[in-house]
Order: sequence, then structure tokens, then C-alpha cells
Amino acid sequence: MSIPRPANSGYAIFCDDIREEINGKTTYVGVYGGDMLIAAAAPVVIPQLCCLVQVLFDPDNLPESANILLKRFTEAGDQGPIASFDLPPLASLPKPEYTPGFGDEVRRFALSGVMKMSPFGIEEPCSLRAIAVIDGVEHRLGNLHVRLVDDLPLRQ
Repeated sequence: MSIPRPANSGYAIFCDDIREEINGKTTYVGVYGGDMLIAAAAPVVIPQLCCLVQVLFDPDNLPESANILLKRFTEAGDQGPIASFDLPPLASLPKPEYTPGFGDEVRRFALSGVMKMSPFGIEEPCSLRAIAVIDGVEHRLGNLHVRLVDDLPLRQ
């Protein structure tokens, strides 16, 4: 059974650090599972916050333009972008060789990028959203909810 995927999709990983290794591997340090809990009163400054995004495109129908935004949302609404980068003109990039996997009949062209914010200030609880803007249309890649708490939950 094949699972259909949208023409343009992707994901985001929020973490404390991203390290590129010599052997081509990538290490993600302190990956957040959707919530960042901070046991402190605002304002808070953390040493670094990273966001890796990967955007998948149909290689036979590449968009004219694409960029990545990281936006902050509070109770007051959209506070605007806090980081961004433009993807290169996709049609000018060489198409990667396609090697199908198990049940993966649909080819995808993948581009990854990293945003590192160091230091990163938090004035109030908020949500961070990684968004791909592809030919003017927003596609959500992932969220991180930043919460200020009295105590951190205990691990058992």
C-alpha cells in the first residue's frame, strides 16, 4: 500500500544544538518533543536554540520561489519572523539521482537548512512555528511551544 504525500511537504526539528560530523552524520542535541519547559520567570535568555527544516518537493514540478520562516506567536498573535532564509532557485539545482526505497514510488527533491539563534530571548510564553513559503503559499513544518512553569516534571 502506498501512502500519498502532498506535492510540497516537510518537517522541523527544534533542539539545543546541531552538529555536523566528519563522516557525514548529523547530531541533534537536546531535541524538544513539542514543548520547551522553562522553570524560571520571564524574561529568560537561553544560550542557543536551533531549528532544522527539511522541505520535500516534486522534482518534476519545482516551485518558482521558496523560503523558510521561523515565526513567534504569543497570546497577542503573530509577532513576525525571528529568523528566515531563502532557498536557492530550485530549477537551477542538479536533480539528485533517484533510488527507490521499499514502497517509495514517489520521487522527492529534499532541501535542508538550519537556523541557529544564539542567544535566544524569551519574554513570555509563546509558540514558534517553522513555515515554508512556497510560491507564496505557507506550509507549516513544525511547532515548538515555549512554556514557563514553576517546576519541571520529574522523570520516572
